[in-house]
Amino acid sequence: GLQRRAASENCTLGEQAQKASLSARTKGHQKTPSQNTSRDAGEFSQPTLPVVSNDLPPKQGHGRSKSEGKRRIASLTKHRRGKQRLQRLQRIRRAEFESLPRDQQQALRLAFTSADANNGGSLDVLELPVACKALGLLPRNKSENAIFKSICEEVALLGDVDFYIFWSEAVPRIRSEFGSMRSQRFWQRFVEFDCDGSGYLSKHEVLQAIERLLMPRLDHELLDALRAGVEALFPSVRGLGKGEIDFEHFEKLVVQLEERHQRMAADRELWIITSENLSTEDISNCRHELISLHSSYMGVAAASGETGYQTLNSQQMEHLLSELGLLPRCDDAVGVFLKECGCGDIESFSFKTFMRIIRSRRLREKHSASEDMGVLFAKLDRDSSG
Repeated sequence: GLQRRAASENCTLGEQAQKASLSARTKGHQKTPSQNTSRDAGEFSQPTLPVVSNDLPPKQGHGRSKSEGKRRIASLTKHRRGKQRLQRLQRIRRAEFESLPRDQQQALRLAFTSADANNGGSLDVLELPVACKALGLLPRNKSENAIFKSICEEVALLGDVDFYIFWSEAVPRIRSEFGSMRSQRFWQRFVEFDCDGSGYLSKHEVLQAIERLLMPRLDHELLDALRAGVEALFPSVRGLGKGEIDFEHFEKLVVQLEERHQRMAADRELWIITSENLSTEDISNCRHELISLHSSYMGVAAASGETGYQTLNSQQMEHLLSELGLLPRCDDAVGVFLKECGCGDIESFSFKTFMRIIRSRRLREKHSASEDMGVLFAKLDRDSSG
């Protein structure tokens, strides 16, 4: 019995020793939680997928795609609305244009197409002024020319100008500015021919006033056309039950007739330049009086009674120069005058030669006027400050 008890105690002691040894080995190899995570990450090749919460924002790429789509839709919508507005505006302008009198429609289209060099259906910043001048909107001085250029540049600022922008924007703006700048001149002519001070002009007085305004770009043919224009337009601008018009209606009538006259005068000048074989130099300094000079020359030539193309002799030239008030007051005035112009040895004078004489005379007058202004300035500049 003692031996069995001793053997049982030895077995118990051995088991305890093994447990103690196993416990010690376990403590030596135990790792912290972070070390276990590192070991696991090194041992497994596949990464652990993160858990996405519903509260987190969507992926960046997906959000950018949706934002770009919204911007594109907004841009297309804006473009479509702008296109619709433009189409409505074009329909309105087309309807307004078609309501104009037929002759005004033809004049506008002719002016536009004559300036459209490449037949592209639009005008650039250089062609737009040409079209406006072809319509009869011609600046008369530096101030008007500056306004004219400014408006043309503003209208063409966003690109080429189509026909409806030309007639609905450029033309009305230039007309309005020219009307404001010329109103004083119109009023002076109105008062001049309003002899009884009634504030109204008769048809005859209107014609006289307009003739004075449009000189010297008139000859017999243009004068006849002007009279026909007054006859046609006067009934539409006169007061109800009256045979006279006030200044407001007179101004409207002058604007319409002036544009029509300028178009006809431009055609007339072109015909004279072509038929008489004139160069740019021949008409320099006297382009504005080309029509009246040609009319006077042809009148003297026709007075001879001969048919066909005419040249003037010295006696006829003397008569013409005297009629124009160009001869000096001296003996052999015509001889002196022609020598001063470099034409003293010429016996037969064509219209081209006559224009050369006029150009020489105008240059001398300009030089003389400049000298007189210099003398006057020096006299007034008492302290010589310049």
